[in-house]
Amino acid sequence: MFEIELSEIEEKFGAERGLRMKYKALDKIVRPAFRAFNGNELEDILWTFKDPLDAVKGVLRFKNLLREYNLSQSHFDKIHVTGFGSH
Repeated sequence: MFEIELSEIEEKFGAERGLRMKYKALDKIVRPAFRAFNGNELEDILWTFKDPLDAVKGVLRFKNLLREYNLSQSHFDKIHVTGFGSH
């Protein structure tokens, strides 16, 4: 589980922009990273994996895609993620 942190964006630009950024993150980063390693999406921020190694690989892919994405973005277009956890 993790959280896409959008409070700063929503405070400055409104909830609509926050939602657009959330869906952009899901479509461009989260889903491709986790599906590449057989992730099963229970909720947008909750994924399961049959193989624990696939879960680790998915998180590493996710973090790499997120870092690459954020390198090319301005401060208010960067996607911030908190609370990674595996259970």
